[in-house]
Amino acid sequence: MAKIVVIGAGAAGLLCAAKSALKGNNVTVIEKMERPARKLMITGKGRCNVTNATFELEDLISYVPTNPRFLYSAFSNFMPYDTMSLFEELGVPLKIERGNRVFPESDKAVDIVDALVNYCKSSGAQIIRGTARAFECDGNKITSVILEDKTKIPCDKVAVCTGGKSYPLTGSTGDGYALAKSVGHTVTEIKPSLVPLVCSNHFIPKLQGLSLKNISISLLENEKEIYSDFGEMLFTHYGLSGPVILSASSHIRNMGKKQYKVIIDLKPALDAQALDKRIQRDFTELSNKDFINSLNKLLPKKLIPVIVLLSG
Repeated sequence: MAKIVVIGAGAAGLLCAAKSALKGNNVTVIEKMERPARKLMITGKGRCNVTNATFELEDLISYVPTNPRFLYSAFSNFMPYDTMSLFEELGVPLKIERGNRVFPESDKAVDIVDALVNYCKSSGAQIIRGTARAFECDGNKITSVILEDKTKIPCDKVAVCTGGKSYPLTGSTGDGYALAKSVGHTVTEIKPSLVPLVCSNHFIPKLQGLSLKNISISLLENEKEIYSDFGEMLFTHYGLSGPVILSASSHIRNMGKKQYKVIIDLKPALDAQALDKRIQRDFTELSNKDFINSLNKLLPKKLIPVIVLLSG
């Protein structure tokens, strides 16, 4: 029986601990937050986008914008249908929504979190509160994990499952990078991905809180389209957010070096000719009204003053 220490009780850490414990190992999970899987609780607007129902390996790999081959082995051993089967077995019914996004039927991220925590504990792993700060080594072998309070946890092997540096309030503060460096690993420059976008357009604050559905977006890099998507988005006080925007952000790799532009198509089901006919019909029906009052059938109310302003 090996002594295994898993640092981080997020989705990866909890699943790693459960699988290792089921193989007969003595597993301890170290989590610095008061409760496990804090970041998982806020994914999918609190609903938890569990996985994507893409079941062909090559299709799944094609969605990874940077170095997809790195994940080939991992995906080969654990595909989205394995994830879905696991949660169904753990008593969490799932559903597939537009874009093959998978959510719990309850629309509650806490059901996913509870399932993982219970799976981890019932498999024999223990979760303790603490912050891993260093390793004690014997040559090239880690022999213990040293916590912030100087407690030493003996181990034969360590799994660092701390996540990245994406959301400090949930515990993702980049601890894993420092731990990796401390034992000689090289950490490449980290860049944000799957993040909202900050836009310089002067009208953006006027649209704060406006949510758009069934729209399409195109992301341009130096005026060349590099990504497109269909779905939902949201205007914030500083720019753009929502599912299609977060996905688009992963394709922005040269911020500061190249210029990026997002084009929003509010009526992607209509080509230019059909849209023109639609607008002319509305104008004809509302010919006695001012321009600003003739767009109510075509555009969200909050967007109309901005469109009028931009139209000159």
